[in-house]
Amino acid sequence: MYNFFVQNSLYVVLVIALTVWAGIAFYLLRLEKNVSKLQESWEQEHSSRSGRV
Repeated sequence: MYNFFVQNSLYVVLVIALTVWAGIAFYLLRLEKNVSKLQESWEQEHSSRSGRV
């Protein structure tokens, strides 16, 4: 097992880096979805308040 990691260290680093980037992308997409929901609810609340006045 150690020999595999030594001989293919470039691929091991590549897999780790791609995993980290995929995790960051997944987190940002999920965050964007939550922010969009929050923005929509804020806009609805804001428009209903300005209509009351």
